[in-house]
Amino acid sequence: MEIRKINAQVSVSGQIQAQELQQIADAGFKMIINNRPDGEAPGQPSNSELAEVAESLGLKWYHLPVTMKSMNTEDAKTLGELLQRAAGPVLAFCRSGRRSSLLYLMSLSPDKSISEILEYARVTGIDTDGLTEFLKFHVHQ
Repeated sequence: MEIRKINAQVSVSGQIQAQELQQIADAGFKMIINNRPDGEAPGQPSNSELAEVAESLGLKWYHLPVTMKSMNTEDAKTLGELLQRAAGPVLAFCRSGRRSSLLYLMSLSPDKSISEILEYARVTGIDTDGLTEFLKFHVHQ
């Protein structure tokens, strides 16, 4: 499991496994947001399976499934609201971490222009390949 810190509050990763949740809790995360739809890939643990283990460890768990095609401003708004309620560091995950990163960037859109979001992505190490067009399509300003 490779966790990439975006800022003091938000980190992203690829798919996590139930046996990694103790390590995530020990690392100080307080909330996990699953951005993968159930059944997206063979062998993927179900949301309910992961949520049960996470909650038994005292982690808040939210399922906000998105795909690159379905991701929209309502999803970004929901993510922003979840982050405002977080009582500590948050780990968002998807298959590779890219969708979670993009959804986080979209959640910044009410307060930042696309150029500011792109600069933030560059500075925090989020892959900006194709990001300009993605944001123009998904972020309405």
